[in-house]
Amino acid sequence: MPFSPPGPFLMRIGSLGLLWASTAVSHGQSPRGEIAVSIPSVNFAARSEPILKKILSVNDRVPLAEEKPPLEDTLFPSDSYAVYASHNPVREPSINPARPYPEKPKPSPKDSELVSLAMKVAPAVVSLKAWDRYGSLLSSGAGFFINSEGLVLTDAGFIHPRFSPHIDYVTVKTGAGEKYVIQGAYYRNLRDGVALLQVDAVDTPFLELGTTPDLSEPHSVAVVGVHPTKGLTLNEATMSPDNTGAGAGWLKITGTDTPGAVGSPVFSPDGNVLALVAMQVPLRNWKNYAVTPDPARRILENGSVPVLTPVNELPYQVGTTLKDDPEFIQAIQDLIERRTRRAHSALSKAVLKHPRSAEAWAMLGLANAKLGRDDEAIACHYRAVALDPDVREYWRALSQRLLRSDAGPGDDRVDVLKQNALENPGSYKAQLALAEQSVRAGDLEYARKAIDHARSTPGADPVHLTFLETFIHTREGDAIKAELSLGRFLSENPRHSRGWFLLGVVLESQGRRVDAITAYQRAVKHEPGMIDAWSNLKMAYLKSGDRIRARRAHEMVLKLGN
Repeated sequence: MPFSPPGPFLMRIGSLGLLWASTAVSHGQSPRGEIAVSIPSVNFAARSEPILKKILSVNDRVPLAEEKPPLEDTLFPSDSYAVYASHNPVREPSINPARPYPEKPKPSPKDSELVSLAMKVAPAVVSLKAWDRYGSLLSSGAGFFINSEGLVLTDAGFIHPRFSPHIDYVTVKTGAGEKYVIQGAYYRNLRDGVALLQVDAVDTPFLELGTTPDLSEPHSVAVVGVHPTKGLTLNEATMSPDNTGAGAGWLKITGTDTPGAVGSPVFSPDGNVLALVAMQVPLRNWKNYAVTPDPARRILENGSVPVLTPVNELPYQVGTTLKDDPEFIQAIQDLIERRTRRAHSALSKAVLKHPRSAEAWAMLGLANAKLGRDDEAIACHYRAVALDPDVREYWRALSQRLLRSDAGPGDDRVDVLKQNALENPGSYKAQLALAEQSVRAGDLEYARKAIDHARSTPGADPVHLTFLETFIHTREGDAIKAELSLGRFLSENPRHSRGWFLLGVVLESQGRRVDAITAYQRAVKHEPGMIDAWSNLKMAYLKSGDRIRARRAHEMVLKLGN
């Protein structure tokens, strides 16, 4: 099918909201007419074996007008369908027919650059869907043409050997709306992360493969994403190297808009492809792990493209799963028997051989944690949840590492704890950790919800939860509720030093200094080493004119401070 120049089309671009209307997800039918299961983009790594659990325990689219507006008329702020509606109004009778419609926002220079880049790359960027013979969707992702003969570059995980024998056909849709079918695969390598596919087309527009820039500092890039309701998107992002030992050779792509899908190209400002997405961590502030397109470049430069294998004949490759690797099995045994350094060495080699195995990364993360290497452990666990987000043990391990270290942004920590609580709804520790971290982050409403959920879990500690709830009242400035709650709490737990300290803070905020002094005195009586209580007691004595007791409290502060 020859390539035809694109007609009017829409895309959704990052903060602008420019929508690629021609790249909708499946509406419930496969291209052959059979009923298909339409699901969001999925990860393609092999599901992990249950051994980790044992070790850890020791398409709804925005409706568009029939006539598509010009490209310039589709600009509107991200996630604001109200603004979109104001630009595409339903023309109903009104009292004042001459009422003008709101003016459209003008794009910034940065937005205009992103629009120009999107128009340049759209015809060469493709969305990919792999189907089985029953018309069910097996995997989906993105890719792009790298020559005029219909050669598509995507990530090897899109046709992972674990499920590729079940693939019957693969459909392609470009950003300009052209549709093709994949004839076969020339190359697939899980280690370098590259797959080369051939479509039934010639004279295809294609993208140039760029070279990775100096990444001593983060670089501004653009990444193609696949949004479940907006289709293909182009979004601003930041590219930086992964400086952890586990991340050697990987690139980090981070942003706040739609994340990249498996195989998504990462663009320089001039439209050259610098990398392609291999893994996506499903968090609010998303991060992708990407690989360079160098293996594909070498194949093109050598001019020796391998033999084409039809997509419905792709074999299962022996040695691509951990159960085929005796060294990995031995490393697990070493980890169980506490030969941690030996296990760490073997597992470091395992992730090089099996970079798309969630369990290999999870085991290496566990070995790093046992060796006290928190940053390395967190980097490994991020990859594990990216490759297989449905395994609760991976989220539990990641949340534990984030809580026990200073690594990772605060937003990441809360998001990981939310996902961990979702995957482990019956775990009191998971719900409590989420509540405490939400309080620290200032999300008091979410913290209260987590507390309510924690109360219904087995092993819940009502004392701790009541104290935490009282602390929330204090943070909200509701002194009356805080005092009543603390009164009930301390009547049941009269020796709780932190409770008396918090009551002193509440009473002092109400101007009841004498009562506050009594509360602070109770706090230091039950916990003589509480420096915060002594410090507040000193200031309360000074304000009440009792300099002698203030001096004694000051001496205790100095003593405890040393």
